[in-house]
Amino acid sequence: MSYSAYFGKVLLFLAFGFVILPTTNHGRPTARGYFLQETDAQKAESVKKTPPLIKENTVVFICPSQEEYDDLIRRQPERQLELTEVLSDFYHYSEQAADMLKARGIATEFRTWSELWFESADGKVIKKTFQPDHIIGLALYPKGKLPQVTTCSPDLLSLAAVIWEYFGIKLERSS
Repeated sequence: MSYSAYFGKVLLFLAFGFVILPTTNHGRPTARGYFLQETDAQKAESVKKTPPLIKENTVVFICPSQEEYDDLIRRQPERQLELTEVLSDFYHYSEQAADMLKARGIATEFRTWSELWFESADGKVIKKTFQPDHIIGLALYPKGKLPQVTTCSPDLLSLAAVIWEYFGIKLERSS
């Protein structure tokens, strides 16, 4: 094989490698891909027309999308370190809480700030909004109760306390 043919194959491989390899954003922590990028206008419009419904016996972990995070940082650049730390902790502990909830038969979802639509067992739809004053929150919908949307601290004890208050179950790490 000639040097130019070999060199051409290497260039072709590198070109396809850059297209295929995923990119990462190191400026903001992510968690298992739960936190959606809302950059596709058609998808965002579709969600506005028919929002996904949250069913009973569900806990929703709420945080900003990448666009909302970037907007916060543009408006308050001095808070970047604080916001990144809060989100990093929230992602870490919400994953742990989600695993514990799933083990108890409670569904979990991860959503960005938005209107939340809850569907009761009898088919009624209830709309609630999350005000991002505290950047993160929980939407809790225990079976047989009305849904609640609340803020929380980004640590496992705070998440567990809020879930205990609304669901009446203790979240404990398995040994």
